[in-house]
Amino acid sequence: MRLIQVSLMQLVILLSANSSSVDNQASGVNIPALIGVILFCIHLYLKMFKGIDLLAPFTRFLNNLEGKKTNDSVKENQEHDANETSHTFFCKFCGNEYSSIDSMTHSSCSKSPYDRHIAYEGEIGKPYICEYCGKEAVSLACLSETSCSKNDGRSHSVYEGKKKSSYTCKFCGRSSFSISSLVETSCDKSPDNKHLPLK
Repeated sequence: MRLIQVSLMQLVILLSANSSSVDNQASGVNIPALIGVILFCIHLYLKMFKGIDLLAPFTRFLNNLEGKKTNDSVKENQEHDANETSHTFFCKFCGNEYSSIDSMTHSSCSKSPYDRHIAYEGEIGKPYICEYCGKEAVSLACLSETSCSKNDGRSHSVYEGKKKSSYTCKFCGRSSFSISSLVETSCDKSPDNKHLPLK
């Protein structure tokens, strides 16, 4: 920061000294070069100490002109490609596996309140958690094997949100470190008096 302040003071002194001079070259000072150095110092300070990259939009623009992808677009494309190539779908109620949504919907599901399979939209390969009681299981099929006492005796209903350090009730805003501790008490703002975690 001190370097920037000194550079700015030098620029002001040089500009005021050279303002009366018609020919800047005669004084031996290259004002455009000095301004460039000072702007570069400001850019370095912001990037190193504030995390602000002034050149990022310009760099992205040049990369796009050259047909290169930035790190963000590469990541988005990889996630999109992974979703496109993933040909496995699971029913959120029974855990059965299908190769397409179309094949999933051709049969009924005894554990679904709608009598049909519905695709699970959460993360694959994580502990699956019941959103009513907080029970964890290694698979959707294991979670649906037993009934849930807090879901009126029906099967466990899988939480489809991301794993978090804190879960918040979508009806009243109460927070807790786990779903099981969140649902321990009743919720007076919920239609069925149950806390449900926000996804």
